Amino acid sequence: MLLFLLLFSIHNILAPSVGIKPDVDRILKEREYNKLYNEVITSLKSFEGLMLESYSCPAGYKTIGYGHLIRPSDRFPSVITESAADSLLRADFDVSVNEVQRLAGYSQYEDPAKLLALAHFVFNMGSVKFERSTLLSMIKVGKPIKYELMKWVHYRDSDSTVVVSSNLKRMRNYEVNLFYSS
Repeated sequence: MLLFLLLFSIHNILAPSVGIKPDVDRILKEREYNKLYNEVITSLKSFEGLMLESYSCPAGYKTIGYGHLIRPSDRFPSVITESAADSLLRADFDVSVNEVQRLAGYSQYEDPAKLLALAHFVFNMGSVKFERSTLLSMIKVGKPIKYELMKWVHYRDSDSTVVVSSNLKRMRNYEVNLFYSS
């Protein structure tokens, strides 16, 4: 709010004399997006938990930080800092946001809740699964996605047994509520 008041004051003082006309609507939308983005990051931290040493996730993938999938080409020290984990999370989440924008066409300023809800999903399940999913097909034709999204609560453990995850159920509920909050 302070930023808005400052920009509004600058606009009122300078606009008549030098022609400065800040796009207040864009600034407010950007502020709304950033606030929601940070709330989603906090949610991911809560769902993923923080592990400063590498570990195997329930599906058997080598992971570190807040659910960062360690690829064979990645090089990490045996222990990372919380700050490094936060940076990895944000970088991974930004990739998910970009994938949702590319695949589903949602805009950060026009559809922030939808974009971030689906980016939360993509961060957790992966962009390849999302790209090939019935979920994306339904989004593209404007069908409701609540029940389709709630199907994504299973994973295969290290023995290839299909497991229903209560944590994935909570994630999907969070995503559904966020998606339909706008």
